[in-house]
Amino acid sequence: MQRTRFISFSAVLFVAASWSLAAEQDSVPASSAVQELSLAVSVAAASGPSRVIYPDDRPEWVEAAPVKDGALDRIAVTSGPHYSLGEARRQLEEAIKTAADEYVNHHLGAPKAAQYITFEVTPTKTYEERPHFSFGPMYQSHALLQFDESFRRQVEQDWKEAVTLSRLVKTGLSGGAIFILLAVVFGYLKADNATRGFYTRRLRFGAATMILAVAAAVYFAAQWIPWI
Repeated sequence: MQRTRFISFSAVLFVAASWSLAAEQDSVPASSAVQELSLAVSVAAASGPSRVIYPDDRPEWVEAAPVKDGALDRIAVTSGPHYSLGEARRQLEEAIKTAADEYVNHHLGAPKAAQYITFEVTPTKTYEERPHFSFGPMYQSHALLQFDESFRRQVEQDWKEAVTLSRLVKTGLSGGAIFILLAVVFGYLKADNATRGFYTRRLRFGAATMILAVAAAVYFAAQWIPWI
């Protein structure tokens, strides 16, 4: 019996040692593979930008910083690299809108002014290229935006009109709500006096229902008003 237990215990130790050795052998290649992959990524990241080859006809304005030339402001925007020309053009349109909105917001001093006015910005120059990166050729689209004094005056006028309209609507909504509430209260008092208090509870319930309805209507109407 003791010999049998000893043999069983030895077999368990042998199996456990085999599993441990197999796990160590499997982990060494995995660790080496991870190190090699990390090294390859680091080398690619380090060597990628230095290996970009641009076309010879690439204009200088595509990488120029925003410039203020008297009353004229120039901003260059880019789509960034993309695998297809169509995607590069779509991203350029979004970049143009973002740059124009930021310019208008900054000029008017309101972080969301561009959401409440309508304006159109047409690039004065565009350029499309296909530079070669370390991982292959890509497409990029560029545009040069210009904002002159007439554009700034137009957005200023549109912003003033939007603010004025918003204030008028808010004033009208508030005044209308107050008028309706006073009418409900006055109607309740008049009806209660006319019935000599026989229907006070019913009248109070009706007045409260009217007040809640007015409050709900004002709340939902306020959701459609630009709170500038």
